[in-house]
Amino acid sequence: MEQNTRDIHGIKFIRDEDFILREIAGEAVLVPVGENTELSNSIISLNETSVFLWKLFDHPVTYDEVLDEVYKEYEDPEGTIRIDVLSFINDFVAHGLIKEVE
Repeated sequence: MEQNTRDIHGIKFIRDEDFILREIAGEAVLVPVGENTELSNSIISLNETSVFLWKLFDHPVTYDEVLDEVYKEYEDPEGTIRIDVLSFINDFVAHGLIKEVE
């Protein structure tokens, strides 16, 4: 996806309550429960890292707060965590899975 270059430091994000995390046949998926989403007929499969990130957005949280939690959980020998977390946030915002808190 196209990388968003806007500064997101200080912006708080929260997951959209129209999606819930479920385990189906041993696979973690996001299931839409709301009717007003473009993904209302979709089930989104998440890997272990995405599940970890998704759970961090259960309350308003900033990019930097998410990074702090990720660095506590994962090593970063290749130096990609900052970019990966930014991509996750941008992708999930673009698809309406998480949103900015006003």
